[in-house]
Amino acid sequence: MNTRHKWFTLALLIGSLLILPGCMTSTSVFSTDGAVIGQSFILKEGETWEDDLSIIGGSAVLEKGSIVDGDVALIGGTLMVDGTVKGDISAMGGVISLGSHAVIEGDIVTLGANLTRESGSVVKGNFQNGIPDFSLPVRSPTPQVGIFETVMNVFWKIFQAFALGALAVLVALFMLQPLERVGTTMQFAPVQAGVIGFLTFMVGLGVLLVMAITILFLPLSFLGAVALGLAWIYGWLAAGLLTGEKLAELFHTSWSGPISAGIGTLVLTLIANLLGAIPCVGWIIPFVVTMIGLGAVILSRFGTQRYPGVIS
Repeated sequence: MNTRHKWFTLALLIGSLLILPGCMTSTSVFSTDGAVIGQSFILKEGETWEDDLSIIGGSAVLEKGSIVDGDVALIGGTLMVDGTVKGDISAMGGVISLGSHAVIEGDIVTLGANLTRESGSVVKGNFQNGIPDFSLPVRSPTPQVGIFETVMNVFWKIFQAFALGALAVLVALFMLQPLERVGTTMQFAPVQAGVIGFLTFMVGLGVLLVMAITILFLPLSFLGAVALGLAWIYGWLAAGLLTGEKLAELFHTSWSGPISAGIGTLVLTLIANLLGAIPCVGWIIPFVVTMIGLGAVILSRFGTQRYPGVIS
């Protein structure tokens, strides 16, 4: 296998891992909080969504006879309404299409959004052009989670850990030295990496949101989001490699780089998922690790060079 084929295979595997969750939820809401983020959502005829609904860089179709019992927020996506929305529609960028059977009982507030409507559509409120008052949904009715959903969630978390572990092995096979440079930067410059990672995350999200407002730059915002996601995952795999090396030292053994990366990423992801189950504070440690990893990726130029002052 030549170098070009190796890079193509690696990119294909990474892309498949990123696309997999979207494929599993392409016709349902891709969030537990009523937000469609970069995915597609269809509310079919006769169905009722009993909460607010947000579309962020995704697409939503409300079919004839469907009901949204709340407000709808659109940020840089597409919304096709042929059903009933009992609240307001607020849009910043993107496209809103009202079908002939659409009934909007509230107002429609837009900023940089394109609105089209067919004859027969009904808007009982007012049309406003200004800064929308967004309030992304935090699902007020607590969903009843059964045993089946709990078991499936546990299995999904385990599968996610094994998938990331397998990805770490593959990346380490092709790019062990760059991954080690990122891990070394995390180990010897955690403060600098954490600050750079947090700034990259916050500024990157802001820039991508501004770009997503206009349809013209929406493809670029998508590519930017993919690049940010790849850097995020790359930093996490580097943290997994560090974890694997520390585990090998703990057990007084010696593992190869790919094995250390795979086992370390598996263990690190399982621990992060366990911590994530702790209410309110469980997200803090995984978030800090990801910020340090992201910053280390930026400082080391994706592992292509050693960060100055860091031990080789």
